[in-house]
Amino acid sequence: MYQPDHFRVDDLPQLHALMRARPFATLVSSGALGNVADAFNSLLESLQALMTRVSRQIEKTNQTVSLIAASSHRMAEGATTQATEVKEAAIRLTV
Repeated sequence: MYQPDHFRVDDLPQLHALMRARPFATLVSSGALGNVADAFNSLLESLQALMTRVSRQIEKTNQTVSLIAASSHRMAEGATTQATEVKEAAIRLTV
């Protein structure tokens, strides 16, 4: 794999410090092991994106569930009030 000299860093402690400072740094190396490492890094990036999407969807779902619960509670209160009024009206009609 071609690597321009101005991108090349051979100082291992410097590379480790760079990766610690930037947790999403990607180390790319050549050869079979490098290809496996690249594939693993790609997998991790995909999993991170998936986890972000799942987290956002869970948040939206929780908001929707809260709205549905509040609406259900209001409907139940209305039904209870209506039943009470029907009962009172029935009592008045029988008197």
